[in-house]
Amino acid sequence: MGFYKGYGAACLGVFIYQGIAFSLYTHLKELVHRHDAALYKKWYIDFLFGGISALGQIVAYPLDILRKRMQGQMLLI
Repeated sequence: MGFYKGYGAACLGVFIYQGIAFSLYTHLKELVHRHDAALYKKWYIDFLFGGISALGQIVAYPLDILRKRMQGQMLLI
């Protein structure tokens, strides 16, 4: 049962990370498409916006640490 102790924190972290990453990426792509359609099709724009959207991991990372600590705490009991 200790393995599932941090499951709620892990799910919350995934929802936060994917929500931020997906919304940032699509918002930035739509913004570029409105202003410059030729730039929208460049490969480096996808690469750049993919990197920027990874900032969601910075927000969600503390929840991953929480999950690992909750699971590890059960091993000490």
